[in-house]
Amino acid sequence: LASREILADLDVMRSFSMFTTTPNEARVRADALLFVGPGLSTIWPGMLERLSPSQPPRHGAQAGHPRRIFWIGPEASEAAHIPATVIPASCEEVPVLLAVLRARVGGRPVAGDDPRRSAIDELAGVLRNAHFGVVVWSASSGVDPLAIEMLQAMVADLNVATRCTGVP
Repeated sequence: LASREILADLDVMRSFSMFTTTPNEARVRADALLFVGPGLSTIWPGMLERLSPSQPPRHGAQAGHPRRIFWIGPEASEAAHIPATVIPASCEEVPVLLAVLRARVGGRPVAGDDPRRSAIDELAGVLRNAHFGVVVWSASSGVDPLAIEMLQAMVADLNVATRCTGVP
């Protein structure tokens, strides 16, 4: 069993709380999707079919409009079949990019000149302006409890002015 991965999400839920939704709700409402980490489509083989990221949302304010899709750190060809903006990152870099993303979502400056910064800034703007943003991750892809907590803190920050949730 994948108890370590289950406990990573459970640990965050117990100590911080967690915004989550069902895959169906994400599929019919999300106007912004953020996938985090490598191997998501291997861990959840039916993920892309279930979430239908290439299809527009069917309900809500953005029904019928194209989704904005981003993927931080996918495997080489994992995002090839969806219209995603890919932000390349190794597993070790994912938490750093999530910290930068959370800071940028909050309007805080970030030092450094990482070439991925413009894509992170674009993603931050998309999440801030989304009507229903959804973050998809799996602890099985190497996303550790601290990164999951950072994701959920960003989701909480976004929920002050918009709707955002997660599909672990």
